[in-house]
Amino acid sequence: MYQLLKHHILYEVKNPQRVLSPVLFSVAMIIFGNFAFNQFAGKDRLPVFIGFILVACFFSLNMNLSSCFEPENQDGVFTKMRTSGINRYSWFFAKSLQAIFTGMLTVMLSLLAGSFFVADAGQVLLSTDFILGFILVVFSLCPLGVLLSAVLSSTNMHQILFTLLFLPISLPLLIAVFKLSQSAYLNDILVQKDRWFVLLGIVCVLFWTISAILFDEFVKAD
Repeated sequence: MYQLLKHHILYEVKNPQRVLSPVLFSVAMIIFGNFAFNQFAGKDRLPVFIGFILVACFFSLNMNLSSCFEPENQDGVFTKMRTSGINRYSWFFAKSLQAIFTGMLTVMLSLLAGSFFVADAGQVLLSTDFILGFILVVFSLCPLGVLLSAVLSSTNMHQILFTLLFLPISLPLLIAVFKLSQSAYLNDILVQKDRWFVLLGIVCVLFWTISAILFDEFVKAD
């Protein structure tokens, strides 16, 4: 698994456009949102803008995950790895860890861009509760994204199908992070952040377990 992970990370480092493209897309959305939501004043603007930043982070993460098997599909390596004797669990965990690496980099750069445009947002986006919550979300969605990308990699319009399947699963987790963001400017008792952290932790374990089992089944050679 270590060699596979090393190979995947080195590929991402040698091809920075795979990370830069989602980041630039997310930053462009945040800039647009900053101007679009200027009409909201006072307390109304902050939660709306934070919600918009979460949407921007989702789409940037979606772009990363939907193309995570693109290098393997370009030269037929994906099919060769399926028919080889490689341990499919090692392949899955290596690919998921690589997706977490690029996903965290993309999300953190997007959050930094969001905190730059709205001063009050920086207090929320860089708060401990919000960052820990988003880390759990990325750790939960990346194995699932790897599974969906592997299943849809050979289909036509796989990026559109990926988004249609990925969005409804991601939405509850994004809502949980949004609730955690409120702990930075609301009373912690009202937010009940411990319950949201427990929920995200349980979802993370479930997604890793289910995705690993299904990945082993889907990538088996026909």
